Amino acid sequence: MIILIDFFWLFFSSIIFFSIIQIVKANNSYFSQQNHKFGIEKNYKPRFGGLGLMILISFLMFSESSSFIKLFVLSIFPIFILNIIDDTFQNISEKKRIIITFFSSLIFIHLIGYDLPALENVPLINVITTNDICRLFFFIFVLTGFINAVNMTDGANGVCSFYTLISLIIFKKFLNLYNLDESLVNDINIVVYFYFVFFLFNYPFGKLYLGDSGSYISGFLLGSLSLYIYNIQPIEITPWIYVLILIYPIMEILFTLFRRILNLKNPKARQYASS
Repeated sequence: MIILIDFFWLFFSSIIFFSIIQIVKANNSYFSQQNHKFGIEKNYKPRFGGLGLMILISFLMFSESSSFIKLFVLSIFPIFILNIIDDTFQNISEKKRIIITFFSSLIFIHLIGYDLPALENVPLINVITTNDICRLFFFIFVLTGFINAVNMTDGANGVCSFYTLISLIIFKKFLNLYNLDESLVNDINIVVYFYFVFFLFNYPFGKLYLGDSGSYISGFLLGSLSLYIYNIQPIEITPWIYVLILIYPIMEILFTLFRRILNLKNPKARQYASS
């Protein structure tokens, strides 16, 4: 019953938030300018879905949330500020975004006490992760790369939001299976509801996008959640489970880079309109 109440509360709150964005867009000439269209869209579509996501997660931090949510909000804040500016003015370079993502990844790893898996059973990688310093930079690099990979799954087809939705459901089932952190399960439920409502706005008509702020939050959420769950799991579970959950954006970015190189296009060209 409580879960049902949470769903309807979040559903109608999200409807109101997204509707306000649509009204602002319709009555603000700034958003109709030619240089604010993205990707394949003929008209400007708001990129502030990430703003709603950040507001929701911030509210969770002040409720009876898990410790993960508090660590996550403190870590993601620099990424959010930089990318919400970029969603509004499109004036932040890729280099600056990578640097701030690297910095936020370091903050999160610091907050969890540098408690990182050694991955002794993973060939080649186990050589790198035996050293504490090498393990630290390895996971910062992996987390930063994964976040940018999720950002590259953006577009008008709801891929980023739907992938995040499915991955969060898998993590929730995983937590339930081992009876881990019930408060985190409740937090994930609420975030899943948000992505479900957002998906209704995003696909198939593309009325609203997550924007870079939303896609970076999504990537950071999945990557940091993997590290957090790995640390609290009661038994040793193969890290390949997490690789399987997170593999899609990695394959997507590799395929995109390969395709761009074959077509003689700039492999670093940025995309727009995160879904």
